[in-house]
Amino acid sequence: VLDHEAVEVILCDQAMPGMRGTEVLARAAERYPKTVRLMLSGQPDLTEIEAAIASGVAADHHVKPLGARTLRERIDEAFRLQSQRGAA
Repeated sequence: VLDHEAVEVILCDQAMPGMRGTEVLARAAERYPKTVRLMLSGQPDLTEIEAAIASGVAADHHVKPLGARTLRERIDEAFRLQSQRGAA
């Protein structure tokens, strides 16, 4: 998708086949620095995710399981942040 269009918010799981979520977000950050990039993970080892947040690759991390209402709130917050970044 990122090859064809910019996106405002990315919510990415860390554990995916073929590529870690932090890798996906790092590539997205290079192309679209104003995109808000969020991590979702149920893994106990957060070393890679914490490094991604510290470097600005990811804006935040949410622990699974995450209820639908909470997830919706986090995504709404991300779109508000993206709107602020776009205006800057």
